[in-house]
Amino acid sequence: MNEYLATAPFDLYELHLFHLVAESGSFTKAGHQAGLTQSAITRQIRGMEDRLGVALFERTTRQVSLTLAGSLLHKKSKPILEATNAAL
Repeated sequence: MNEYLATAPFDLYELHLFHLVAESGSFTKAGHQAGLTQSAITRQIRGMEDRLGVALFERTTRQVSLTLAGSLLHKKSKPILEATNAAL
């Protein structure tokens, strides 16, 4: 197995959840779309952020927005998810 894949900071499922939050602007809305609770989505994203060592979202009590790192990840990973969806 590829050494990087064995230690990757997240998988395609988590990347999909990240995109749901980024595009909906809400952990709650993303949770509804994924069939998960807001707290489950929050835990997944926090785990990604911890493993990457960067914040992906700026959180306030009223809104969620992408950080610079989050914006770059969103832009660069969108083609990966699109290609995966097309392949499946």
